[in-house]
Amino acid sequence: MPCICTAFAGYGSKHALLRNLEACGIPKHSIRLAGGNSLHLTASNFTHWGLPAFRLLSVDGGHTLETTLHDLMIASCIVRDGGLVVLDDFPHPTWIGVGEAVMHFANAQGRLVPFMHGYNKVWFATRSHMQQWREFIAQEPSIFTCKGVHKSRRTVAGHALCFTGPGS
Repeated sequence: MPCICTAFAGYGSKHALLRNLEACGIPKHSIRLAGGNSLHLTASNFTHWGLPAFRLLSVDGGHTLETTLHDLMIASCIVRDGGLVVLDDFPHPTWIGVGEAVMHFANAQGRLVPFMHGYNKVWFATRSHMQQWREFIAQEPSIFTCKGVHKSRRTVAGHALCFTGPGS
């Protein structure tokens, strides 16, 4: 069953999100909306709300080092083994704090490992399943892009990333 949890603090439209989720067939009872700054969230909030560990978690929050690092630390606590965390706005020339947070996060903890970037996002897998994800995207690249997934020259904290995106 899908489970969506989001915090609204920026310029996103709550109405548009709910309309899009409904159009995708996601039942309202599986959506948990929390208003406010994600810096006020903790991993225990998700437990308190009765939410299961996430299989896929998209992080598109604040763009400062502090906020992005905080959001990634929460993500590392609430994604299940074998799950994925996708961080938006990496690499992005305007949002330097996001890139800094990715580097700090990748060096500071060992549970989530960056393994792919593209379309302005960086993908993390749990360390225990990172190799399985690498093998999967090598076999099924069309799931991530219509053109393919390739080795990249980019590394994050010593982890080589593969690349998907326009022109790949």
